[in-house]
Amino acid sequence: MRLELQLALSQPSWTLEYRRMVAQWIQAAYQQACTDAWPQTMSRDFTFSVYLPEASFSAQRITVPGQRVSVLFSCYDADWGERFRQMFDRQLHEDEPFAWREDGMHLQQVRVFAQPPYIGERIRIRLRSPLLVRDQHGGAGERYLSAQDTNFVSVLTRIVHAQGQQAGLPMDAITSWRIEGLDGLKRLRVLHQGKKIHASLGTCVLLGDVRLLRYLYGAGMGSRRSTGFGLFDLERERNEQI
Repeated sequence: MRLELQLALSQPSWTLEYRRMVAQWIQAAYQQACTDAWPQTMSRDFTFSVYLPEASFSAQRITVPGQRVSVLFSCYDADWGERFRQMFDRQLHEDEPFAWREDGMHLQQVRVFAQPPYIGERIRIRLRSPLLVRDQHGGAGERYLSAQDTNFVSVLTRIVHAQGQQAGLPMDAITSWRIEGLDGLKRLRVLHQGKKIHASLGTCVLLGDVRLLRYLYGAGMGSRRSTGFGLFDLERERNEQI
């Protein structure tokens, strides 16, 4: 399930670590609306991207003139996606809107989008949020790779295989995965937990079992997905509001 969340800010100046702020807001909103604890396994099954219209960046803050941001939230599991939709809908009907911390974010609108009608064994994708590939086996602590690094494919393949195993998919569905068209991915540096790290953004081609590709579409691909990385659309996809 994919949801578009329209958020209002109480001020036009926003933190540079806006992805982490949105991730914390989602968790806090869930805990405010639901009686059960935040499910730690959810970190594997959802992702999001953030759109900042007409934003300008400085060394310290982001200026968002309209004080509005748009979050595209994607969850693989349909039951959990519906649970989040209901939770967000409840926020819209509260007498006092849920606002969190000094940034004063509160929800103003929720839209639900249909899944694409077809995902085949070869899909061309466009990343909506940067792709993080964390290498924890380099011998010198973790580092993040971009598509231009020599071991980018091998490390990303290991991460995707782990995603498939966590999703409970059979090994034949997992090991068929491949990535092509790396020349469509550009290197960039993003801020995460106070550090500038390498990431990739652009287009590429994924091949493999339909079950795994559907999972990646819903849950995101790569590292740190639940903090706003690795969400992609199908190239030329037309999401329809339902």
